[in-house]
Amino acid sequence: MEALLTQLSPVAMALMASGILCAAAMRAFTGFGFALMAVPLLSLFLLPTDAVVLVALLTLSTSLVTYRAWWGRFGLRDGLPMVGGSIVGTGVGVTFLTQLSLAQFQLWIGLIVIFLCLVLS
Repeated sequence: MEALLTQLSPVAMALMASGILCAAAMRAFTGFGFALMAVPLLSLFLLPTDAVVLVALLTLSTSLVTYRAWWGRFGLRDGLPMVGGSIVGTGVGVTFLTQLSLAQFQLWIGLIVIFLCLVLS
């Protein structure tokens, strides 16, 4: 990680921090979307795998900080359909992704992100 920080210019670090701040503001207003905004931005400066790991760590740390504030406000039954849907969706998604080439994957992800951004706006 230290080598990564020494390779980035102060301008790149400031742009990354600004992008993370904007992504955090979007999550604050909508409740989701941090990774949708932060990963593509950080991928301009970092390897995509590093960007995904960094965003996952930021999301985990934020969730751990806010965990106690939300504990007990919702019953377990309220979240079961979401957990079930995520399990089914993960299986379908993995099956779908194994059928695509890298170029097809990039095209579909790009189209989906553009479509969802239009829907959100």
